[in-house]
Amino acid sequence: MLSAHEFVASMLVKDSADQIADREALETFACLRAGIMNQIWIVQN
Repeated sequence: MLSAHEFVASMLVKDSADQIADREALETFACLRAGIMNQIWIVQN
């Protein structure tokens, strides 16, 4: 189960992807999102 902080972070990451038009920014965002999701997975397991 996600903590409140993890839940909010994942929602912000999910919603922010729709706002990014620049390819470089999108790649950076994707890397950050992958890192957040990896940290959440490590905490849960």
